[in-house]
Amino acid sequence: NISGCDLSSDILVSLMDRDKEMKDLFICNQEYFDLVKQSIFGASEEGWQQFLEILYAPRRVLSDSEWISTISEVLDPNPHLLAKFKEIVGYYVCMIRDYPKILENLETSYPQFFVNVNQFLSQQAEYRGSALGGNHLSQARQSVRVSSGGIFQEGNNNNNDSELSSLWKRCSPTISLPLKQTNPPSKTPTLYDEFKSVLLSSRSELSDEEWEMAIYEYLDPWPQLAAQFEEIISYEIGED
Repeated sequence: NISGCDLSSDILVSLMDRDKEMKDLFICNQEYFDLVKQSIFGASEEGWQQFLEILYAPRRVLSDSEWISTISEVLDPNPHLLAKFKEIVGYYVCMIRDYPKILENLETSYPQFFVNVNQFLSQQAEYRGSALGGNHLSQARQSVRVSSGGIFQEGNNNNNDSELSSLWKRCSPTISLPLKQTNPPSKTPTLYDEFKSVLLSSRSELSDEEWEMAIYEYLDPWPQLAAQFEEIISYEIGED
């Protein structure tokens, strides 16, 4: 069995003996890693062997943050494979919720990131659904529109993602969260308002799974923002 562990500030994945347990996970997820080899490396056996060296690198060689970052760069051409990898190893983005004060200060600490999020979300009319996060919507993408009361409402989208393999044919729960009132009642909340509301929501309002899914559903249309968010969290957790 693959064991989890009590997480310390430098442990971002749920593997106690990461290098040893990754070998077990490789065997348990052979179909996935075969797909990685075929999709990312093709006929390059040298590239594949270099990837395996990174995959099995112990923590004393690569910290979890460096390990995830390096593997993310390799898998970035295929966001679905990257998402599945993070799910397999139990990447703990939601660890930041253990530090509510840090969460509250993120906008002050990283103003440009939030400016970018606001800019990109303002270009998006709908809440489209996740492509990258550890939790995924169904293959038939669901969109969520905002009502005047600030409630996420589920709608249907007929655009099927033909790139999803059988690995991705599963559904995840949708989320219904009242928006915290941060604007005058006459003002319709924006997607950016909702993003910040979700970011600061408590565990009594959203479970870690729901929180992670919601955050990625906002950021995933722009992979660079999702990657920046993960880097920020890794840095803040490591510094605490």
